[in-house]
Amino acid sequence: MPARAPIITGTMDTAVQPAPVENRANQLLGLVLGPGVIYLLLISGLAGTLGSGVLYALAWLVGSAAAFQYSTVGYWAAVTVFYAAGFGGWLIYIYRRVCGQPPARLNRRPGTLGADLGAGLLLFAAAWILCRLFYWLQTSYFPLSSTTFIEDTTQAMLMNPWAIVMLIGPYSFLAAGFMEELCRCFLLERAWALWPGRAGVSIAIGVAVVLFGFCHLYQGMSGVVNTAFFGLLMALYYWKFGRVIPLMLAHGLYSAAVSLEGFYWLYAYGQA
Repeated sequence: MPARAPIITGTMDTAVQPAPVENRANQLLGLVLGPGVIYLLLISGLAGTLGSGVLYALAWLVGSAAAFQYSTVGYWAAVTVFYAAGFGGWLIYIYRRVCGQPPARLNRRPGTLGADLGAGLLLFAAAWILCRLFYWLQTSYFPLSSTTFIEDTTQAMLMNPWAIVMLIGPYSFLAAGFMEELCRCFLLERAWALWPGRAGVSIAIGVAVVLFGFCHLYQGMSGVVNTAFFGLLMALYYWKFGRVIPLMLAHGLYSAAVSLEGFYWLYAYGQA
């Protein structure tokens, strides 16, 4: 079992302690096999291919392809389990077995559940306001891309309210909030442990922001820029406060709110 890195304490300048020298190879390998693999799958589209394979297998097992179409509860339930349990479970496994760290080590500061929940609500409110302002500004430089597929499939979901409940509930909080923040915090926490200087901290944040943005290439360049800005806010919060639950809660709420906003405008447009 690899040696464990010291618990992270101190001010912002000394918040991240380097991993023991004899453990550096394990930390680097963990970064590659954990966040590296997940971001590669998401950016390349291979995650969608794997997910489609799982959906086809489930459809074959139940004998009904219609049960796992995009606008069904079955689709969103399967996708949620695929990302949260599959990808999230893989990240936890690599963090424990390769990096030799307990998941609790991702919390870089002490805290309580009540404080984390309150901070998550405040972080969501701040992120929503800032991202709406940024969205208004960035669309002047990156006009909205065509998202016919997203609009068509989202329109189809309006016919199935339970699919919407799955999207804004389990999917938003488990696949987006839990898995994506777990991946981000894994990358940042281990990178900062390896390269604790100001340059290392800044570069790690920049890499995390770019990777997160390009995971949303299917939304066009405007989507990449907007989600990258959201990722920057999450990364800066983690750097400053070092708590994971507020990030997961804020991300889940933000994902649900964006989805509801999209459904509202599609419904209003359809009624016009």
